[in-house]
Amino acid sequence: MNSPTQPPWNSRLCRRLTLPIEQTAVWAKYQNTIDGRTPWGAYVVKQDGAPIAFIALIDYETHGYHYLRSVHGPAWLDKPSTQLEAQVRDLLVEDVRKRDKNVV
Repeated sequence: MNSPTQPPWNSRLCRRLTLPIEQTAVWAKYQNTIDGRTPWGAYVVKQDGAPIAFIALIDYETHGYHYLRSVHGPAWLDKPSTQLEAQVRDLLVEDVRKRDKNVV
């Protein structure tokens, strides 16, 4: 997976996908107008160098805690196997924990 430094909504992958509204730049901009919600970043998930999915994350802060949420994400190019989905989840959790110690 690549790092979530710049949300790649204009990438070739995103142009190939019909993204749920909650996975778009428009949604991130809207979420940024709500207290306690901030666009956190996005990932293009790759396997063997080829993109297979996209996921955008919003940081929610409530009662002093931060957590990330991805509504209707990730958006997959093809339906993943249960094993692939679990592998991507585990890698995502590992990377998020490295990058942001405020997320629970």
